[in-house]
Amino acid sequence: MPPKKPIQRSVAQLFQRAEKDLPATVATLTDTMALTKADLVEVLKHFKTELKEELRVDMKTVLSDEIQTLREDLNERLKSLREDIDSAGTRLLDLEQRTQSMDQKLDTVIPRMATTQQNIDLMQLKLEDLENRSRRDNIRIKHLEENVEGTDMSNYVQRLFQSLIPENTNPIRIDRVHRVGRPDTRSNRGPRDVLVKLHDFRTKEDILLAARGREKVDFDGQTCALYQDLSAATLARRNEFRPITEKLRTDGIKYRWLHPFGISFELNNQRYQTSLVETAAHILELDLETDSPKNSQGDTTESRAAPTTGVGDRTWRFQRPRRGKR
Repeated sequence: MPPKKPIQRSVAQLFQRAEKDLPATVATLTDTMALTKADLVEVLKHFKTELKEELRVDMKTVLSDEIQTLREDLNERLKSLREDIDSAGTRLLDLEQRTQSMDQKLDTVIPRMATTQQNIDLMQLKLEDLENRSRRDNIRIKHLEENVEGTDMSNYVQRLFQSLIPENTNPIRIDRVHRVGRPDTRSNRGPRDVLVKLHDFRTKEDILLAARGREKVDFDGQTCALYQDLSAATLARRNEFRPITEKLRTDGIKYRWLHPFGISFELNNQRYQTSLVETAAHILELDLETDSPKNSQGDTTESRAAPTTGVGDRTWRFQRPRRGKR
């Protein structure tokens, strides 16, 4: 059975006391005098009045204690809640101040980062240009079978170059010549490239010009190809233009590479120059997604070199070709 509340206990005690006192009082009155009905009613009224007064006083005291206890409990909880709200407000204010400080720093850092990225891109282009300039006297020979040169690679390459420019009566000076990389007999990558460093730049240009005028270079039973030696970054960027160059070759349009990077070609009596694949594709009305060349696995060819930077990219423009020149 649940315990009684204080108010219920007080009322119960009053009634118990009344029940105990009432018979004694009635008995006393009965013994001492004969009570009339009116006297009995008066006694009961008096008893009722006293009972109400005691009950009122006891209930007031009990209710006052209960209200005081409830008030103290509420005040304690409100105080704790107020402290939690004040603490949360302080943390929120601190967070807002930090956020504002970070926003101010970001407003300063973002422009600096953009400028730094532009400087990095520019330095990459300059570094690529310097590397290409260091290779300007080099010729890369491809598809030349291994060990076909015998024991004297320099003499073999010198005779190859002399066959391309027989009108040259001066000896072709070669500073260095060697195969690129280590021999790998386990793969089917074909022969390694031959890298040749010529002493004279003009001689190198004459050799490449003579090789460019032929469909293929045949020498001593070998068929090879000669190219200007370029940095890996430039080769990768040119590889991105492979769909463009294939389209130009298919349509019989001559083109040339620009310095430091770009492509130039003539179309409909107008010469275009651009360093962006998308721009060249737009000029040639070429869909890169459907017309991209496929490799042996059927995947679209992609460049695996460093990304092309935005610094130095020139939007396409056209100009009328000069007379007497391509």
